Amino acid sequence: MLNSSAAVGTASAILGLSKEAWTLGISLSKLDQNTRLVDTTVRNLAGEVKSLGNQCDLVYAEVEGGLRRSEAGSPLPHDVDSRMSNCLAIQVEEASRTMQELELFVVNLTGQEARFIDQAQRQRWLDQSKNQVANIKTRVCRHRDNLHTTQLLINT
Repeated sequence: MLNSSAAVGTASAILGLSKEAWTLGISLSKLDQNTRLVDTTVRNLAGEVKSLGNQCDLVYAEVEGGLRRSEAGSPLPHDVDSRMSNCLAIQVEEASRTMQELELFVVNLTGQEARFIDQAQRQRWLDQSKNQVANIKTRVCRHRDNLHTTQLLINT
């Protein structure tokens, strides 16, 4: 499916994204368990981030499987191969940027928990952050869906 050099680099990037998504999903889940600051908005985000991690694992398996099939049989024409590889690399890069933004949000969220003295301050900060959480969640869902579509294309 993908040429070896492009696929190996892409597979490595997907694996890194998967690990990053799983780490952030676990961090968000721990926030849910260990603080009073988190509500269902952040809890739902944790589930979506974990789902993105699952999708990364599935795409990684397809890329690795495609490499094995290419070595055993005839690969796709180079132009199709290059376009697919470029598309996947761009998707992984965009998702990685979203994960970096989410990581900063998690660091800020845990820092805010330590700084707030009363529940009212916590709630005000969380209310102000809901739009940011919703925006990140929307992008995480879009990345997951795009990777799923790419996985189906690779499999085809």
